[in-house]
Order: sequence, then C-alpha cells, then structure tokens
Amino acid sequence: MGPSTVAGIPSRYVDSFGSPQRYIDHIPTRNSVRALELISLRASLLQREGLISGDRYIFLRDAYLQRREYLINDGLVEDSFLD
Repeated sequence: MGPSTVAGIPSRYVDSFGSPQRYIDHIPTRNSVRALELISLRASLLQREGLISGDRYIFLRDAYLQRREYLINDGLVEDSFLD
C-alpha cells in the first residue's frame, strides 16, 4: 500500500469506487487483474531500487514527506539547503 498518513485513509476508500476491479463480479478474473497490477507495479519499482542510498527506511520516508509537501503547496517549496 505504500507510505501514507492518517489524513489519506478516507481518500483510499473513496478512490476504491473508481477502480474497475470493484465492479468485476467474477472473483477469479478480479483476482487475476489485481495480481497483474501488483506484478507490474513491483517490476517498475525494482528498476528504481538502485537509486536508494543509505538507510532505505529513512530515504523512503523523507522522499514521501517531501513529495507530500510539494503537492500540498502546489509546487512551491522553501529550499533551506543554503541557510
């Protein structure tokens, strides 16, 4: 499911209504579609794993929080690197 905050929990429920998998009544087909999506996601993430340096948890946590701040502020982020 990836990193998230408590504020994102309601949106996951609402987003589930937009997923076409929710409306597939044939259970084996629904499970097959979900499995293919997960395999595709895993394959795309394995290619990017080489970019992680140092402590994996801290890297992913900081990257998530930076992206979240960027999205909340509509792309305007203070850069305190040179302070």
